[in-house]
Amino acid sequence: MPHRPSPRHRDPLRGARRRRLGVLGASAVVLAGVLPTLGAQAAVSGLTAGQEISGIVAVNEARGGDNNCIAQDRSSSRLSVTRVADGQVVHTASRNGSGALSSTWDTLGQPLGSYRVQSWTRDSRRSGFANLGCTAQSEVQASNLVVTLRNRAAVRVSAPGSVVSGEDLAVSVTTSVQANGVTDRALGGRTVTVTVGDDERTVTTDAQGRGSVVVDLPDLPRGALEVSASVADDASYLGLDGSTSTTVARRSTALRYDGTTRVQPGRKATLAAVLTDVTPGSARAGEPVADLPVALSIGDETTDATTDAEGVAQRTVTVEGQSRVEPVAAVFAGTEIWGPSRDDVKLYVGDAAAEPAPKEHGLIGGLTRLLGGVVADLGTAVGGLTGSLPNSGAAVDPLLEQLAAQLGDLGDEVGRIGDPLDDTVDAVIDGVTAGSPLADLADAARFRWRAVLAQPDGTQRAREFAAVVGVPQYLDVTGDGKPDVLARVTLEGTTPVITTLRADTEGTPLPLSLQAVVGLPGDATRYRFGFDARTSDAPREFRAAVVLAPGGAALEVASSGTAPLAVTGAIVPEQAEPSDETPVASGDDVELDDAPLEAPQDLAPREQRFGISFDHAPEAARLALSLGGTQQVAGTFTTQRPTEIGIQFTEDAGSDEVMVVDGTFRSVDGEVGVGLTGTEETGLKASVTSDVELDDVTLRAQTLAKGRTAQDVRLSLQEVPTSIDFTLGADGAGGLEASGPIGTFAAGYSRGGEIVTLDDPSYLRLVDEGGHDSVAVRLPGFEGMTIDLQETISLGLTIAPTPLRALVTQETLTLDARIEDAPRTLTLGLSDDGGVSVRGSDPIESVTVEATDQSGRLLGADQLDLRLTDVPELLAVEVGDDGVSFDTGGKAVGLVEVDAHSGTPLELPADKDGLALRQREDDTRLAARVSGLRAIRASLGDQPDVLLDTVAGRVFEISLDDGGDPVTATIDHLQPNMTLRLVEAEGATRLEYAADASTNRLSFDLGGLSGSIAGPLPARLRVCMAEDEACLPGAGIDDPGIGSVQFDASEYTTLDLVDSAGGLSANGLRLQRLDLTGDLDADDGGPVYLNTTSFGGECGTAGCEHPIRGGNVVAELGSARLTFTPGNGFSAVDARTDLETTKLFGQTTGVRATGGTGIVRCVSATALQVRVEVIGIPITLNLRDAICNVNRTPR
Repeated sequence: MPHRPSPRHRDPLRGARRRRLGVLGASAVVLAGVLPTLGAQAAVSGLTAGQEISGIVAVNEARGGDNNCIAQDRSSSRLSVTRVADGQVVHTASRNGSGALSSTWDTLGQPLGSYRVQSWTRDSRRSGFANLGCTAQSEVQASNLVVTLRNRAAVRVSAPGSVVSGEDLAVSVTTSVQANGVTDRALGGRTVTVTVGDDERTVTTDAQGRGSVVVDLPDLPRGALEVSASVADDASYLGLDGSTSTTVARRSTALRYDGTTRVQPGRKATLAAVLTDVTPGSARAGEPVADLPVALSIGDETTDATTDAEGVAQRTVTVEGQSRVEPVAAVFAGTEIWGPSRDDVKLYVGDAAAEPAPKEHGLIGGLTRLLGGVVADLGTAVGGLTGSLPNSGAAVDPLLEQLAAQLGDLGDEVGRIGDPLDDTVDAVIDGVTAGSPLADLADAARFRWRAVLAQPDGTQRAREFAAVVGVPQYLDVTGDGKPDVLARVTLEGTTPVITTLRADTEGTPLPLSLQAVVGLPGDATRYRFGFDARTSDAPREFRAAVVLAPGGAALEVASSGTAPLAVTGAIVPEQAEPSDETPVASGDDVELDDAPLEAPQDLAPREQRFGISFDHAPEAARLALSLGGTQQVAGTFTTQRPTEIGIQFTEDAGSDEVMVVDGTFRSVDGEVGVGLTGTEETGLKASVTSDVELDDVTLRAQTLAKGRTAQDVRLSLQEVPTSIDFTLGADGAGGLEASGPIGTFAAGYSRGGEIVTLDDPSYLRLVDEGGHDSVAVRLPGFEGMTIDLQETISLGLTIAPTPLRALVTQETLTLDARIEDAPRTLTLGLSDDGGVSVRGSDPIESVTVEATDQSGRLLGADQLDLRLTDVPELLAVEVGDDGVSFDTGGKAVGLVEVDAHSGTPLELPADKDGLALRQREDDTRLAARVSGLRAIRASLGDQPDVLLDTVAGRVFEISLDDGGDPVTATIDHLQPNMTLRLVEAEGATRLEYAADASTNRLSFDLGGLSGSIAGPLPARLRVCMAEDEACLPGAGIDDPGIGSVQFDASEYTTLDLVDSAGGLSANGLRLQRLDLTGDLDADDGGPVYLNTTSFGGECGTAGCEHPIRGGNVVAELGSARLTFTPGNGFSAVDARTDLETTKLFGQTTGVRATGGTGIVRCVSATALQVRVEVIGIPITLNLRDAICNVNRTPR
């Protein structure tokens, strides 16, 4: 037996084995505890304990049941998902047999929370005899883990790209599932909170996940605005947030000036404007805008005022100074919420001399001892200036002549008395007129001096002094108790004469206006005349012979001094006059009611005022003015040395309507005549004549109605010749003639607003929009002009060569034409549909035209750009709804470029000429470039038709795209008088081409039919193709199966055609004429028509044969195909061949002719074949003999 060691002597190897077994046993214990856990976690693949899941979840048992049986498999696996909260099983899957178990769990709609995922497996093992049996093992749980379900509801937010502050913002939301394996699945029934600023709105989405809210925005500042949305959580979905942004635009405003528009000096004017919301489409449009600053300015002085609850901003200013037109503006600069706006008007400041003033007595009584001597000195001093003033020749009221006869000696008598008192003067007058039938004329002997002194603080001191004709009187105009001026009115023959003499000797400036206010018996009209030196210094001596009447004024003036001086006067129609006993205070405020937006009526006396100013007091001047009620000014001026003369005329209605005329004549030396009228009925008329050339002449006549320009007339001339006549009738026709060139001529006329001008050195500016009509022109080196401003504007000019711009605005049309070097004589025509014509005495280097119109008149586009280089003497451009045309009178334009588009122009290859048209329902674009152009006509409607007359011989490409099949063509090289017409009518497509000479090649693609005609492209060509008999109706074959084709050229050419629809094609067909049609049927045959002969004209009825010189024709006939190879020399003369098929056992085996007409001349290479299918087998039928070898009868 084996040796057994004693207990005291253990085998060391056995001890080692025991230790290893102990370790293995411990390891087995550990594994026994760990392996079940490892198996449970690993069995379900893709999921781990505590994992967050969503959407479509793959729940897979990776191992499944295991089987090692030989012939059977009793293994299985199963899994389940159970909601932890209530133990509800929500998903199960099972598998019989071994292998992994796969399943998909759709979690959508399941409550959020924890779910237990478990799997079980059952293995099967061999058993029984020889292991041939199979025993199912006990089911073992393979996995048991808990996951967390978190499906989410996402939201997409949509809002307009911009929104007006304070308006409604429409926000749309769309809710959808955000989960694993789910894309764009709508999720309805979600509660969504939309947040815009501080505003929150809630909406529940519909079944498609859509919802919308309208947020009434507060008045937000402009800029980006975030729009956010948040989906509420519920039991099945966690809500997510979404956002977008929009841009807040400012609200629109309108500012309307509604304050004082005329004021008398020394009175207050209320500057007021109303700020209104005019945001388009807003319910708030028309509402006043309160609490915002508006800058109210008069002249250069500006102060802000805040709008009240009615949107009115106003402030009050005291207006001082001379009569003038002062610009007034109301400007709202805008805020972050409100957009800017402004309004500009004109404030008319009346003349202080027009108003009655407080009365003061003269100094006659206080200066009795000095009067006699001074009066004598006055007559001597002033009389020595000019000698005896001749009669002006103006008509005087007969009553004035009678007055002169009665009172002619009164002045001398008073002068001899030397020391009369005021009451003595009155007694003398009463005595002279006592008991006379003309006693009423005594009142005419009395008049008033009206003196207005400009004071250093800007105010004016106005006083009146009672006076008597013929009696000299000292006047204290400064109010210091000392005499300032000695003045007298006398009658010399039939002419009243005003004489003044400065009384002060210190030389202190005296800025004074002094006028005599007189009236005639039985005539309520008052007359004022005198001088105005309020902006300078009263003359040392002044004498003026004046005749005033409602129809005009005539003056002869003499004075001494160096300061500027104005001779002034007025005609005051019948109106209330204050009594002599009632002083009238000057400078009283104009009382406005609580709504200062309505100016009070009769703000000043109604009168016609005139003034003739001189840059220095004239030694002698003669003037005559027409001051009729037709709003015109006419005058003659005579000076004895170069003088700057200004004219002022005011037709003052005494309220908010006034006409103001200002003019300046520089370097007047001798006699100058001027006439100006500008009425709505007559238009503008102006004339200037002078003994010598003038440096410049400016005239402007404005009619203001409540501060806004109702009519505006201007004339400005520099380097003025001796004679000018300008007319512009109310119908827009007129002209100008001058005795010599005018350095610069500028004129304008407008209604309903001011004249609109440009900064360009030479221009024509026309405006016709919204009741505002304006025409303005400025031209250098000007000699003459004709003008017609009706629907078609015509302007004929004779000027110095210069760049010229013509800018026309007519309602929706703006047309801007620029001529870089206008010739000496130029006629420019502009039509309201964008047409332009230019005719000059010399070629023009460059002409550009830019036209914009939103109404679609520019070929359906919004913008039309035209550029021309090296333009001959004549150019006419017409743009209509259907196309565009050019005419140059037979001379070539170097280069013409046209672009019609609505923002994005088409582009042409830089090295080629061409015409491209792209038309869509809402977009039309055209581009053209033509070198050496003499004429062009492009009709771009349903039937494109192009005429191009060029001499450059360049490659020309045509592209027409109306959204259907595009049409393209290339001509290499373009010949003069080329016409290309594409006509689709009566079922046929016809291409017609003609030019003065043949050229290289025409390539084309007519939308499915493409090809080329070359070697050469004849000077005349017609191609017609139709699916029926439309191209050859005289051939007598109705509804031909192969359609109909006609090719006719002026000389031999090579034709290549490809029909993408499988119709007719040609390959290298060398020909001049070919007519082909027929109706071949594989079962029954049919007629075929061929012709290569031209009839008519020089060919007569016999015809001119044009044999074909090569190539072939292929026609697809449905299930059949015809191939025609004429051969070199083949020809046909009006030939028809009737064919029938030959059959065997009912199947087509060939074709033969049954008869024919006309003539067919075949050659050895002639071939005509038809390929058909017989019981599915393709066969080729040879028709040559049927065509070539048949007895024919003449047609």
